[in-house]
Amino acid sequence: LVAALGTPGTARSGPTSVLLAPWVADALIGHYLAGNLAGENVAEGRSRFSLEQFRTREKVMREDVSVVVDTAIPLGPGSSPCTPEGIPSGSVRLIDSGRLSTPILNVRYAAKCGRTPTPVPQPGLAAGDSGLFLRACTAGTWKDLLRQTSEGLLVCSVLGLHTQDPTTGNFSLAAPETLVIQEGRCAGGVKAVISGNFLDALVDDGTCFGVDEDRPNPGIRLLCQATVNGPYDLRGGMLSARGES
Repeated sequence: LVAALGTPGTARSGPTSVLLAPWVADALIGHYLAGNLAGENVAEGRSRFSLEQFRTREKVMREDVSVVVDTAIPLGPGSSPCTPEGIPSGSVRLIDSGRLSTPILNVRYAAKCGRTPTPVPQPGLAAGDSGLFLRACTAGTWKDLLRQTSEGLLVCSVLGLHTQDPTTGNFSLAAPETLVIQEGRCAGGVKAVISGNFLDALVDDGTCFGVDEDRPNPGIRLLCQATVNGPYDLRGGMLSARGES
């Protein structure tokens, strides 16, 4: 990836397939799912989802997509015998086959919501390391997802995620390290801005997932609006149209 970023690339602005590298997808999962599924936010009306939606098991994602908390993975960074309140570790589906199942609930908010406490992701860690996982039963491998992309952008980092409103799902993010994908291969680096809606993408049939065995959460390919600002070279930063730094 570093070598490909070091080669200036070109791409058109407009609607395009965007591949979120697994570590970037993990950051969006943490930002848009962890907060909206937190029991205190659900109970206090600060979540996209309401208690009534959980009660009726409302469909909010595709049927092949689930969101899981698992704090009992052997040697997992977010694993522990129990929560600080003594709730045993374990695995629970927060969203089960696309339908809301339960928020993440500590003892206080479980009592407030009239539900059973759940395992809780480890605070201070990235989503997958904390024990929060997005699972898609139709997911292939990350390498295959790259190979199957005839034209698009591979986003390796984003800036400004903390400024986005998680309840809407909307994002508009600078992507300073982005690779142009042509016929499944990296074809140089560009700087871009990507815009879309992460939560809507998890409903869209066109969204694809690719599992990297070294990463806790999958990479994601989704349709975004992309504004390409120009080629990028690690040796010289943004280049002019003539290739000069």
